[in-house]
Amino acid sequence: MTTQFDLIQRVLLGYPEQTQNLSGPHRRLADAWTSDLPGPEISGDVAALLGQVLRHHAAVTGRRNHILEIPLDQRAIDRTALCRAGLHTERFGATHHHVRLGDVWAPHWLHGDPHWVDLACASPGPFTSADGTQTPTYARPTHPVPVDPAVQAIAPGIDYYRSPSQASALRTAALADPAATLHVVLPTGTGKTIVGLAPGLLRSRGTTVVVLPTIALALDQERQLHQRFPASKLAPELAYYSDRDEQERAAIKQRLREGTQRILLASPEALTGELAFLLRPLAAEGRLTHFVIDEAHLVRTWGLSFRPKFQIVASLVGELREVAAAGGNTPPRVVLLTATLSAASLLLNDQLFAGSADSLFVGSAYLRTELRYLLGTRASPADRIDRVIEAMHHLPRPAIVYTAKKGTAETIAARLKEAGFARTAVFHGDIGPAERLGILQGWSGDGGPTTSDIVVGTSAFGLGVDQSDVRTVVHACVPASVDRYYQEVGRAGRDGHAALSVWLPADGDVTEGQQIEKTTVIGDDKAWKRWDAMRTAGRHTHQADGSFTLDTGVVPEHNDRPSDANQLWNRNTLVFMERAGLITVERLDPPVLERGPDESETAWQARRSKQWAHFVRQVKVRLGPSVANLDQQTFEAAAQRQRRQIKDTESASTARIRRLLAKDECWGRVLSEEYSYTAVGSMHATQNVAAACSGCPADRHLHEPRHRAARPLVAEARMPDLGRQPSSALERLGAGHRSIVVTYADDRLRRSLSTLIQACVTNGVRGIAAPAPLLALPAIRSAARFADEGIVAVDPLRTRKAPVCLALPSLLIADPEGTPPMSWLAPTRGPLRVVVVPEHMNDPEYPDEAIKNIRSPHWNIDDFLRRL
Repeated sequence: MTTQFDLIQRVLLGYPEQTQNLSGPHRRLADAWTSDLPGPEISGDVAALLGQVLRHHAAVTGRRNHILEIPLDQRAIDRTALCRAGLHTERFGATHHHVRLGDVWAPHWLHGDPHWVDLACASPGPFTSADGTQTPTYARPTHPVPVDPAVQAIAPGIDYYRSPSQASALRTAALADPAATLHVVLPTGTGKTIVGLAPGLLRSRGTTVVVLPTIALALDQERQLHQRFPASKLAPELAYYSDRDEQERAAIKQRLREGTQRILLASPEALTGELAFLLRPLAAEGRLTHFVIDEAHLVRTWGLSFRPKFQIVASLVGELREVAAAGGNTPPRVVLLTATLSAASLLLNDQLFAGSADSLFVGSAYLRTELRYLLGTRASPADRIDRVIEAMHHLPRPAIVYTAKKGTAETIAARLKEAGFARTAVFHGDIGPAERLGILQGWSGDGGPTTSDIVVGTSAFGLGVDQSDVRTVVHACVPASVDRYYQEVGRAGRDGHAALSVWLPADGDVTEGQQIEKTTVIGDDKAWKRWDAMRTAGRHTHQADGSFTLDTGVVPEHNDRPSDANQLWNRNTLVFMERAGLITVERLDPPVLERGPDESETAWQARRSKQWAHFVRQVKVRLGPSVANLDQQTFEAAAQRQRRQIKDTESASTARIRRLLAKDECWGRVLSEEYSYTAVGSMHATQNVAAACSGCPADRHLHEPRHRAARPLVAEARMPDLGRQPSSALERLGAGHRSIVVTYADDRLRRSLSTLIQACVTNGVRGIAAPAPLLALPAIRSAARFADEGIVAVDPLRTRKAPVCLALPSLLIADPEGTPPMSWLAPTRGPLRVVVVPEHMNDPEYPDEAIKNIRSPHWNIDDFLRRL
């Protein structure tokens, strides 16, 4: 069989037609070798990729004696670059060289096992030791479950949910009370994106807004979504950003007006700015169905400092919910997605985005064990750059190098290019959208050859970008928090295979990181002026119950004109004050509008729009129960309390950074502390993240044999009880019980199945569990067409373990060869379930009696359908 190693050998000898069959580092080496770049400029790139290809072949075969024949002189490759990469070269004939592996790279300044570099190069493995023992490089726990037929219909390439947790999260996002806010925490690579987007696309109409932190992520998702959801016929333009072509932006706006823009990807700044006026009528008409905050951990880490509109967008969400409800329409379902979330971030997110119903939490966090951690000794900033260059001769690609500042990223990228790494790109906030898209495409190789193997950037790069085979993340900085560090290293090994984190600290890093990420509450003086201006303008609205109505359109003295941004900043001030216990925000009744008998359509719409615009500016508040006099001193004292709480949380995370650097304890233990919490917020969110580590530089680290990954303890997330009620007709048939027994004779079930499914789903059933042979029948696969939400949770029958859909009103079809459990027939909690059994099936508690003679209420299938 021809291997990737054989194919790359042919490419290097001048047979480029083989390139199309290559993947991973073999493809990157071929792309570098056949590119138009001069040999001296890519000598470092070629040397590192040759080393990776040779290490990969050595790892999968268990032998390090393999040779590649290469015409180095013909391509003008500098042989000293190969020497720096730990490769041996020997002249072979007049123009060619033989290249083979040298010694293992093990610099004195790097803590951790240097053989982990070989392991990462083996991905996707397995890794074969010299004695023939094989160790898989894949480390991610996998527990796939069949995908719901409705989801497969819009995403034909998906046959399974990646885990029960993903199934729980997507179903909850689609079926939860719209007035509730859903917080979803799923580890990197376990399918968060589809959880946010599928629920909106399952519906026949409506717009899903997705808030994204970077243009790079918006561009990447736009590219991916057209491939992932071909049946949804998405518009060509999904991402809205200021540098996009004016005609394309105009097309998005027009589709928003028409209600045909199924997905809108935008930044908080765009949504709270020029798009806000388009979203309000969309919500008022009930056409805004879902609002998704992606990378939700950034609401706190960025929203409290240099991206305040991450929090301002919460005020927009609250306003859009009010507008929809006031117009008699269903408000948009709000979902916040992230891979990791600390207790402080979860609490803040819920305070900002909570709806009128209790919030929900679906989380399954575990530490990723595909990562191995290497740590350099502290050095000067100049020496650190030298170490980055040295490391890049040996570390596997693709690779990301993170820095704390844009200037440092530019410097490191320039030095790498000088060292022969021309396939290096730099990525930060000053890079324009066209260049960003080019970097992403060149890095991933979508639509053409790869052009970049290394990206040097600030923390924004890689957020959610769908590049699954990143093998190395290097930190040429010290992040100020464990959360930021873990988020960034998590961009490696998204395919589940072994990957490396290489941390290279330098003098002054901790202080620099703290200064960059130092958070601030909204400025005391400006916030007070906003409150004072709104309160002064609203004095005449004081009510006898102590409440008063504020106009968020009021312009404080430090502003010069009214705007959407000013209105949202005022709302954000009120959110801050409510969090601080200074006020409570109450529901304001919407205006009752009726069209006059002689009023023209134009006049009616103009008057209606004016009244609604006035209403959305109004907020009803009352002073907090412990606030007697809200003066500036009281206001500033509350701000100080908020600041202290933030500082205390930051200090705890910074202390964990110092513990990692000290190398006194296993990093898995330190990382697990960041994400473990109990009963947080109104949703009582609990996460017990077990310590798990496949390899770290800690002196006391205890791990399995050198290459075997640790096994993380995974607690799958169940669907919370959504409180969904079936129709009154179905409840009447239940006669106050939690289960209804429906019996059938002979083949009556098959003949009545379509009618049964339609009747149940139309009357509020949203879960079906049945034996596998029935699940393939059209009646069950098409059940979602009778559900307003476009989805019914469909599970294979599992009598030993309750199916996931029991958090919903469910139809449970028993296996004729088995016996249903008592939890079906006599449940003590949970929503109503319809249990369908053969008429002569015996009862599990009274085996000599038929179920129909013991359980009540009981209906035969014909009577059940007739009455329903």
